[in-house]
This record gives sequence, structure tokens and C-alpha cells, in this order.
Amino acid sequence: MIISGFINGLSIGYKTLSSFYNKYSLARYLTSIDLREISIVKIPANPYTVVSKCYYFDK
Repeated sequence: MIISGFINGLSIGYKTLSSFYNKYSLARYLTSIDLREISIVKIPANPYTVVSKCYYFDK
């Protein structure tokens, strides 16, 4: 399903350790995180978090 592109979204769970806000770009930048989990999902909360490449290795 991942190789075919049917499921290509990512759900990323993390705890923010440090960040800063840029008032000009109106964006929050995460400079340090504690990564908790990464899951592949059909509909991600953030549409920009997607699998861009997938490789299949035959044993």
C-alpha cells in the first residue's frame, strides 16, 4: 500500500524541548525535540508530512 501510494501520510509524535517563534515568517521553529513515534497513515493532520520515497528490498 505504501509503494502504490495508497497510504503515504505520516503522523509524528514528539515532545518539544526547545523552539523559537519568528514574527516575520509567523512560524514556530523546533530546534530540539524528543521523538516519540512515527506512524504511516492515510490522512495526516499536516498534509505536508508525506512519504516521498519508498524502497522495496527482496530477500
